[in-house]
Amino acid sequence: LHKELLILQTKPILKDGKVVGASCKDKMTGEVLEISAHHVVSNVGPWTDLVGHKLKRDWQDILKPSKGVHVTLPLEKFPVKDAVVLSDDAKSRIIFVVPRNDMVVIGTTDTSYQGKPEDAKALNEDVDYLAEMLNAYFPDAKLSREDFISSYVGIRPLVKSNAEDVGTTSREHYIKSYKEGMTFVAGGKYTTYRKMAEEIVDESLQFFEESQMSHWKGSQTNLALNPLCTPEKVKESRELLPQLAEKNTLPFEWVEALWKRFGGETAEVIEKVQKYRDSGDAALWMGEAHHAIHQTMCTNLIDFYVRRTPLFLGIKNQGMEFVEDIARVFAEELRWSDEERSKQVQALKEFREAELGWKEL
Repeated sequence: LHKELLILQTKPILKDGKVVGASCKDKMTGEVLEISAHHVVSNVGPWTDLVGHKLKRDWQDILKPSKGVHVTLPLEKFPVKDAVVLSDDAKSRIIFVVPRNDMVVIGTTDTSYQGKPEDAKALNEDVDYLAEMLNAYFPDAKLSREDFISSYVGIRPLVKSNAEDVGTTSREHYIKSYKEGMTFVAGGKYTTYRKMAEEIVDESLQFFEESQMSHWKGSQTNLALNPLCTPEKVKESRELLPQLAEKNTLPFEWVEALWKRFGGETAEVIEKVQKYRDSGDAALWMGEAHHAIHQTMCTNLIDFYVRRTPLFLGIKNQGMEFVEDIARVFAEELRWSDEERSKQVQALKEFREAELGWKEL
């Protein structure tokens, strides 16, 4: 299983000034392997300039990074039914308030950032600013920093322009190829990812012979990656939730929560949940952990808590009361030693303290 779950550190392989592949190190096993390539696409967001300097001696920085912070509130504390847009006229920008299941997501901030992307954190002033905006529009809420559940941070890989500040810098994407056999992508945003994907494919195909190109299809971003999560399958699976709950003697709210995250895969995840029924409320997350490990290549607790489930962002105390039970699933499925299991739990605790330094834990 470890062989299938590679977490790689990569370095480019150069030959006659051309990028011909990457030397990769599996961080889990220490194994080193080489991957050859006819053409390389660098799509690393805020790390673009760092990679650029490694690949081209004459690389000129193209980014103007911006830090964006979101915070989350319990829906019961701020019961909005629909998305709300708040205008900060002083900074000529807007803040979104979006209900999402049992929480509300508020953001984002927009401040210039010069550090390493991986070191970005939400600061006291970031959280206080968002609370101030909410209180200005909803004075009865009387929100303070302590009311928020969690936060998350991202660095926007904005492309340099003549704009005076990051707030007015364009969100347009940038694609440029070089004769050394590589294409760089930067800028853009989530709402334009399909357009970016299509243009990246079209740009990269120019480096191949027509005889090679004939074996491939064009970009197919309009097709669902998961056939169980098409609009039709999602609608069909929603109608089966009452039967699923009754058949598996599970609380309907559990089944509905799983459906909101897994769509047509809900029945499959429920099978995993049933395996841990003796663990009480932890069973839901243990079943999700089993699914994440085997279906989405999840290899550690931080990844599971932060990116695979709403535990870190939407659950009080970030769901740390379930950590030992969840860690047991990872240990069983990934064959962790007791030492590795303890190390993973400690790493999650340290990550939580570092990420939520603005919050009293």
